[in-house]
Order: sequence, then structure tokens, then C-alpha cells
Amino acid sequence: MLIALTCLSGLVLLHLDRGLPIGFTVCALLAVVAAVPLVGWQSALSMRLRSFAAPVALGLAGAVIGIAVAYQSRSLAGMWPYSLVTRALTLGSSALTDAGGLEWSSVGPVLAWAAVGGAVFWSLLARMADPPIPRA
Repeated sequence: MLIALTCLSGLVLLHLDRGLPIGFTVCALLAVVAAVPLVGWQSALSMRLRSFAAPVALGLAGAVIGIAVAYQSRSLAGMWPYSLVTRALTLGSSALTDAGGLEWSSVGPVLAWAAVGGAVFWSLLARMADPPIPRA
């Protein structure tokens, strides 16, 4: 959606005739992969907490903390799912001083953290969703 709406707004609102830069497209697709642990975590929170507002509030707080973590430490950004998405979206940009480019040394850790975080949070979600089998 990010890529499609950006392209559409450029064509319709700004009357641009060129396509999107490849770097933007790669970062947007990488952010989708980096969001997998975040989706699992937020789904687990929503499943565990009965209130609708509590997971939303925790998500907002997590996003604020995630931006701060992404700006402070490249190594810690992978451990916090909210900052992992920020890290993926800022690769190749000047938004963060140590954002890194679109080379393997920067993309590889994002993919690795997404795989590890996805496995952890989605297995937690699957464990929470699986009701215990009653014993006879």
C-alpha cells in the first residue's frame, strides 16, 4: 500500500511522469518483512488483553520508544520490533546518521532480526491461540 499510494499521489497530485526510485521500493518491501515480528507481537497483545484501547496504547508507546531506540543504537534496533521497521524504512536515507545503505551489510541484519523476531512472536501467538486439550 505504501508503494502504491506514493506512486499514485506522485502521478495524480504532483504530475510526476517517472516511476519510484528503486531504493524506495526496496526499503518499502524490506519494511514489510521487518513488520512480521511487530504484527505477531501486536496480535499477541490483542489476544491477551481484553480491552481494545490497551494494545493500541501500547503500540503507540512502543512506536515512540522504537523511534528513539532506532536513533540511538543500531544494534538495539533489531531487538525492539517497532524500531526494526523504522530501521528498515530509513536504510539508504539521511534520516539516521548510521542508517546504512542498501547493501548486504545493512539489509542482512534487518532480515535476520525479522526472521528471529518473527519466529519468536508468531510461535508465542500460536501458543496463545491453541486452546489446551481437556484431559479425560
